[in-house]
Amino acid sequence: MFKTALKLIFRNWWRNKTFTLISILSLTVGIACTALLISFVSYEYGIEKDNPNRDKLVWVMQDMPSYPGEKVAYMRSGVPEQLQEKYPEMEGFLQLNSFGMKYIEVNNQHLEPMEILNVDASFPEFFPFELLYGSWNAFHNPQSIVLSEKQAQKFFGNENALGKQITVCKEDGFSSEKIIVYTVGAVTKSRTQSAIIFDGLVCDPENNWGGPTLLMMPVHTDRSRFEEKVKKDRIPTLAGGQYYFYSFDQSISSTYNQQQLNYWHYKKNSLLLVGLISAILVFLTAVFNYVNMSFSRVLQQVKALHTQKLMGARESDVRIQIFADTFLAVLISFVLAILMMHDLLPVFNQVVSVDFSPGYFYSKDFYPILILF
Repeated sequence: MFKTALKLIFRNWWRNKTFTLISILSLTVGIACTALLISFVSYEYGIEKDNPNRDKLVWVMQDMPSYPGEKVAYMRSGVPEQLQEKYPEMEGFLQLNSFGMKYIEVNNQHLEPMEILNVDASFPEFFPFELLYGSWNAFHNPQSIVLSEKQAQKFFGNENALGKQITVCKEDGFSSEKIIVYTVGAVTKSRTQSAIIFDGLVCDPENNWGGPTLLMMPVHTDRSRFEEKVKKDRIPTLAGGQYYFYSFDQSISSTYNQQQLNYWHYKKNSLLLVGLISAILVFLTAVFNYVNMSFSRVLQQVKALHTQKLMGARESDVRIQIFADTFLAVLISFVLAILMMHDLLPVFNQVVSVDFSPGYFYSKDFYPILILF
């Protein structure tokens, strides 16, 4: 009976080619667009989800002297050490400092500048990047650089980058420049849903003048009470302002940050809401369109279904046939939607300014959601 049902299904599809094509195409586009939008929302809400210290991270901001009422993510070098000595609840700190450059040189070729961050040696404790090869001991030498896997691939292809040299023309003041030669000491593996974006990392405390700062504190620390203690103890700030301490979720939210740091991932709250609403509307539109087309096609087949029943087909057989018809159409649409998502992903990444790979579609965080839809 099942083979007969399949023959009847494909025969009906062939007789109603236009209906079948439109219904499958609309469902394919609907699933693909919905999945892309949902994947974007899921990706953004999962930033640093795999970080075991995520809930312990505290983002530091202070009043901006030149713009009353606004805040800036900045702490002068030396102040985090002062806080750690004074307050036992502080388990560690990490300062992020970027610097301008004119160009870089690799294998005697001048290339465009890349994003190099001057960080503290505590970086691996705050962000669990795995190393492709090399060692975090590279942070013990200010002339060593830790490259991202993507940047190492861009510079050296499939070669082992350890020991390779990168010349950086660094901007030193308004008009002067400084040439620094870094030796590759390690390469980090690509890491999805990371809050920090970089091409290279160096650890040069002597040339770190401060910058955006993260503190590590116990999960149940009362940040408002800690804020009051810091204010009362008059810890040095810019022009007599005060410090504010935000949770990690607040640190990546554009609601709490007026400045834009190229190396920090900001969650676009309004865009996420629009994306979620759009995904639901697109999905419902695709489903209703498919149901409408399918129902119209079934109405055209009423005479054929009555004939099947006269020929001995049971009512359960007819129901199985209709269900199999729908199931096959949805299955084909789903497979086609997956292929379409892969093709649309580069364009989608540019539109929403994210950078997740096709592998995220099959991750445990998103694939169950995709199957549910």
